[in-house]
Amino acid sequence: MRLTETPAHESSARLSPDGKWLAVTVSDAKQRSIWVQAFPGGGERRPIAGAAGSDASWSGDQRELFYMAADGTVMAVPMKTTDTSWTSGPPVALFKTNSGFLDIRALCVSPDAQRFLVPERAAVPDAITVMLNWTSRLR
Repeated sequence: MRLTETPAHESSARLSPDGKWLAVTVSDAKQRSIWVQAFPGGGERRPIAGAAGSDASWSGDQRELFYMAADGTVMAVPMKTTDTSWTSGPPVALFKTNSGFLDIRALCVSPDAQRFLVPERAAVPDAITVMLNWTSRLR
């Protein structure tokens, strides 16, 4: 089922716990942002004000929507949903990770919103050791 038909790149769609709202990451030439629309059937689609980032994830009680900001900060947006409409409060920074935008984005939140699973970049070593003639050590 096609949900949208826009020129922007859309990814990381997450369905709300009640199955009535869809949060989507929308990427254009300027930034990535979080948009919410009714599901199924689409309907009005709006961005969450100030939610520049990707990989939205709903809390189990649907009162918050979490996402990853470009600098790796996990953000929380207070949400109020009804059967036909939604409103949101301003995003609040929760904690910083060393993720940033990775090729594989997967922000996962426990249903009680007390635990987060966040991919992180691997640490880069200070030095690399190159061993030459290593076969001589096999004797």
